[in-house]
Formats: sequence, structure tokens, C-alpha cells
Amino acid sequence: MSPIRSSPAPLPSLHLRGLGQPLPLSQIVRFEAADNYTRVHLRGQRWPLVYGYTLGVMCQRFPFMARITKSVAVNPQQVQAITRQGVLLQDQGLVGLSRYHKKRLFGELTRAKQLAGL
Repeated sequence: MSPIRSSPAPLPSLHLRGLGQPLPLSQIVRFEAADNYTRVHLRGQRWPLVYGYTLGVMCQRFPFMARITKSVAVNPQQVQAITRQGVLLQDQGLVGLSRYHKKRLFGELTRAKQLAGL
């Protein structure tokens, strides 16, 4: 019988191969799903980094991220404003918001801010 694989444990910082040092969590703006990978958008970087886990696993690993759509999770520290069209992020512009997630948005952002200690 093979052992059951569980999701990775939460980490205090993001470790990626090829980067010399761990990435501070305050630099993360949003996660974006890309099939079985996750694009990690960072402050001040033009192109996202690609991480080898699904968005669901990344949100379990980094519970301070607020899931605002099926394919996007944002760092509540980076939310500048909430409009009818979506969530305005400080460096990344507007991220669209579905009707389903619009109902859950304030609760999700509050939960994420409490986990982040804000």
C-alpha cells in the first residue's frame, strides 16, 4: 500500500529554485492559475514567476492569500480599492471579479487579513 501524499505545509516565505534567497511574502501581489502551475506576480517585476503547484495547493500553503476568482488569489496588503468591475491592486491594475466571488469577497479579505496579522 502506498503512502498518501498530503499538501505541503505552510511556509513563512516563498522558496523558488534559481532564486538565491527566499522571497518575502510582502512582495507577492497575486497568484494566477495556469493549468497545473501557478503564476506568481511580484511587486516591481514585469513577468510573473511560475511555480509548480496548482492554485488550490498554493492557497493552502499561503493561507493569507484571498481567493477572489476561480483562477486568482490576491495578497490583501496589495488591495488598493474594490470597484464594481473588480479589485484594484497597487502595482498590477484591475483584476476582474465574478458574481459568485463578489458575494464572498469581504469575508475572504477579512479572513486573509486576520491570518496575515493585519
